Amino acid sequence: MSRIPAYLMSAMLVLPAASYAGASGEDEATLEQRRAGAREVTETLFNELSSELKAAMKEGGPKAAIRVCRDQAPAIKSRLSRETGWKISRVGTRVRNPLLGMPDGRESEILARFQRQLDEGADMQDLEYSGVEKAGDTRYFRYMRAIEVKAQCLGCHGPEDQQPAAIREQLEKEYPRDHAVGYQAGDLRGAFSVIQNMEHPYNEP
Repeated sequence: MSRIPAYLMSAMLVLPAASYAGASGEDEATLEQRRAGAREVTETLFNELSSELKAAMKEGGPKAAIRVCRDQAPAIKSRLSRETGWKISRVGTRVRNPLLGMPDGRESEILARFQRQLDEGADMQDLEYSGVEKAGDTRYFRYMRAIEVKAQCLGCHGPEDQQPAAIREQLEKEYPRDHAVGYQAGDLRGAFSVIQNMEHPYNEP
């Protein structure tokens, strides 16, 4: 997979929707394929991670679920990235692990847009973004899909004073720089993020 230089990530230029096809050299049908493929791979990530979390909660409760987010979530993302050749990640409005979940400048802007849309009455399930962006001489297709805080997430991500002592202790041990707390059910937790290098022909996931 072609990596995107970190210093370019914050300098990405967003191309207007009307210019996607002409600027990228791809027709709208191919861009729609990219959107559909990104939706599919984020759905796969969501379903696989949800399945692992449900199994862990059933077997060992929130403490087991913490290990899934620590170990299994990065492994699933890495596997899907290898399989597709895309940069696939989860980014948060608040970050538990700065090495894995920190949004870049553009992702932060889109998360802020999602929050404004929610404040205006939008449905979380409808919040997604796709667009062609430019970094240096290279064009990328970016897709993001909102992640909602569910009630079952609050044991690890809810207000600290409402977390069981054993869970708080484990989180402090595993994530000494944890800021991903204080959420309520229905809040915007973050987003799935997919970046495709448009210098390479599109291949279905």
